[in-house]
Amino acid sequence: LHDAIDWIIPAHKRQIEEGEEDQKSARFWDRVHTFLQFFASAIIIIFGITLVAKAWWLLGRQSVWDSIVSLVTFTIFEVQGTPISPWALIKALLIFAAFIYASKYLRQFLDAKVLKKTGLDRGARHAILTITNYLILIVGVIVAMESVGIRLTTLKVFAGALGLGIGFGLQNIANNFASGLIILFERPIKTKDFV
Repeated sequence: LHDAIDWIIPAHKRQIEEGEEDQKSARFWDRVHTFLQFFASAIIIIFGITLVAKAWWLLGRQSVWDSIVSLVTFTIFEVQGTPISPWALIKALLIFAAFIYASKYLRQFLDAKVLKKTGLDRGARHAILTITNYLILIVGVIVAMESVGIRLTTLKVFAGALGLGIGFGLQNIANNFASGLIILFERPIKTKDFV
């Protein structure tokens, strides 16, 4: 399958050449090629897992579709009484990936169409874009967790453990993150400054 995809979208189509149009075309075909390879691999893995499960009589006398449904809906573990299945994890990852892509394209749109017309300097624009990215990712994590069925109120124990971890082992990471946010807001150091 991968060889067929390489034949359909040859390497010369994916090579970035001179000229803006050629670069856009090469990037587009490179993304299509990567997506098709990932899709082909996913199909092969799902098909292989189904065959192995059937061969090991784990799923009894079920149809292939019922076998796939059984594989993705069984409970891996529970969080405060909420069962977590492979499908729930896949759904949460897809939702979070959608928020990552939305964040990327929203930042590109804001930078190109909105912020450049405001007259703000490059450092201020960078700060706004970074904070926008963090906000979208936080919302993405919350939506992904809600889609699985995990409520934020059920994460008190995890939050306590995380606070303990920050108190002991993750102080430097927390300090650096907080310092980065302070620099973004107060902007004592700006983009293109020499330190």
